[in-house]
Amino acid sequence: MTRVAVLAVAALLASGAAAADEPVSARAFAVKFKSLADAAEIVSPVLSPDGTMTLQPRLKTLTIQDRPAVLDRVGKLLDSFDTPPRTVDITLSLFLGTDRRDQDPGKAAPPSSLTTMWALTCGFL
Repeated sequence: MTRVAVLAVAALLASGAAAADEPVSARAFAVKFKSLADAAEIVSPVLSPDGTMTLQPRLKTLTIQDRPAVLDRVGKLLDSFDTPPRTVDITLSLFLGTDRRDQDPGKAAPPSSLTTMWALTCGFL
């Protein structure tokens, strides 16, 4: 094993020991725009083995108990996940016309022989 690998393993062990010394805290996160179940599914892999999660559906809130560093990561994750839906503006134009191509110029055609055409255009902004 090289010295770099030994130092990397030592650093990982030291960070794990430091994380174990941190106290467990609790923080409530409100989920406004997305499903609470979806938010819980996204957050659960981030929790440490000591972490717990409680869902409060009526309040649309996740209560997380974990180390402060994990709580900060969960907060950032939920901030990027729980965004408002995009606004879509729809423009609708309706055209009504009559096809008179088969009619002789200057001669009135009976209303029953006219063909009514509808055209619908739709655009998203």
